[in-house]
Amino acid sequence: MAPARLLGALLLLLAQGAGGQAPQWTCTFEESKGLCGWEISGGMRVTRGQVSLHAPREIRREKDDSRRQSEGEATKEEFGSIVSPAILPSRDCLLRVHYALHGRSSSLHIRQVTRPDDTVVREKVLTPSQDAGQWQESAIPFASVRSFAIVLEGQVGTEGHVIIDNVTLTGECVESLTSAAAPSAFASPCDEETQFKCHFSTVCLSLDQVCDFHADCPDGDDEASCGTTDFEQDLGGWEDVSDNEDSAYGWSRIAAVEATYPHGTAPSHDHTLAGTQEGYFMWAPGSSQGDDVYSGTTAIVQSPTIGPPSVPCKLVFWYQTVLGGPEIRVILGTTEDDWVWAKSVTPSAVSEWRRARIEIGEYETKIFIQMIINLNVINEVSYDVCVDDVVFQDCASDTPPSKDDVICTFDVACELFQSHSDDSSWSREVYDDPDNVYLETSSPGSSVLQTWWRPPSVEFCVSFRYVVQESTRLRILLVTDNNTEEVWVRENSGISAWRTQHLQLSSAEKYQIHIDGVIMEEKDNYVFLDDVKIMEGRCPASFTCTFDEEEEMCLWENYDHEAATSDWALGSGEDGTPGTPP
Repeated sequence: MAPARLLGALLLLLAQGAGGQAPQWTCTFEESKGLCGWEISGGMRVTRGQVSLHAPREIRREKDDSRRQSEGEATKEEFGSIVSPAILPSRDCLLRVHYALHGRSSSLHIRQVTRPDDTVVREKVLTPSQDAGQWQESAIPFASVRSFAIVLEGQVGTEGHVIIDNVTLTGECVESLTSAAAPSAFASPCDEETQFKCHFSTVCLSLDQVCDFHADCPDGDDEASCGTTDFEQDLGGWEDVSDNEDSAYGWSRIAAVEATYPHGTAPSHDHTLAGTQEGYFMWAPGSSQGDDVYSGTTAIVQSPTIGPPSVPCKLVFWYQTVLGGPEIRVILGTTEDDWVWAKSVTPSAVSEWRRARIEIGEYETKIFIQMIINLNVINEVSYDVCVDDVVFQDCASDTPPSKDDVICTFDVACELFQSHSDDSSWSREVYDDPDNVYLETSSPGSSVLQTWWRPPSVEFCVSFRYVVQESTRLRILLVTDNNTEEVWVRENSGISAWRTQHLQLSSAEKYQIHIDGVIMEEKDNYVFLDDVKIMEGRCPASFTCTFDEEEEMCLWENYDHEAATSDWALGSGEDGTPGTPP
């Protein structure tokens, strides 16, 4: 491309990025992508990252030798075209094309043809302007209730050329892969039972590569409908799977402005677009009509199969269900038809968007999520449930190590995760003071909490409070790619009381910290854990003593002095001595 043309193309692209609609499927016709699924025919050729049509040499020679043209003889023309793959019905598919035309008889015809009968339903003809030969841009919207294709046909006479570059179709232009919608020329090159075809490309992926949190298609469309969504364009891969024979109760995508009705309990605004009514969310409507309420009816929405997820994977979403309405049960299942767990998101006292974070963790197989609600009826009014801005967060196996401090009081979720390769689990419990939460484990076997990978560190501190009862043990493990080291262990010492521990550690490799609570016998015994901190730097100074370890007095000793009439002794609230704190 000549320097002037290159500059023109760059300016057009910059203008598009600054104020145009965001492109979704762009073909630059470079060697790595080729034709991106477009079919070429006639005199069109792909050279140097462009599709071009030039008048053949024999036609150009005829122009120079006017004696070979008799008066009234028709002007000879050259034709060539590129045709898109078949596109599903769409209301707002947009094509952007960069082109250069030269020659009075040159033109570029942009046609919309239905599939599979090739009926032309729209045509736009581009001809040279006063800037002939320079790069120009055209944006053409398409709408159709039937599958269709886009044809870019160039025509040149005895001189000139047609050049096409940087063809973009927006995300609303979705490729159709069904044989009924496209003739054999557009059939997928992939095995539809075992492979995924990348949009507007000839790249075929194994189905295991789809929704695995790693983009493998040239435009990343294998990760485009995998559950992470703000619902502004579509459901993002979520699908209503409710099975209600006697009602239409279920989940759907709806505009915020359309979700309210008299006595309704949907929010009056979208969460994504900062409190406006312009956006969309996922909605399970209640009813203000007593006769239309089906008490006990269940609505279920299911994510695509995703993963396998890694250790720090979690589901984050915003929801709205008011007090008196149904809770949202979040179910995790695997592709092996196993139910793994069910957790609940409870209604709030006021009508507002609230944030939910649910730990998913690591699994060796693909998983899916279901959100389930049962229609509640109170005083002949049932309540809406709304969900917006769903994100599967930190689920990729190549999620980078985190150097952020880990601070876990367990009142809220933190970056300490339950292992799924142990024998049991830690559970969240509440002290008598409802504002203070701790973890406990009591089932025989090993219960492991773990961090995600952390970068190498010359000095970091692991602090925590704990209780180990009879026939129990608590271990701290430093895990690297090549080694697992037990850096601290404590078994029951006869006193079931909260103690505090600080461990000064280092690691020359990336590492994880595992906290392993072990119940050695099937008795009514527990390991308790609270206030875990993993932070860079020094632990509290060595002369700081909490006296929490019976065998460790931090080098403090009774001083043999003539004025001393008694000795200091290590005590605890369990001693019950009058005058001591409980």
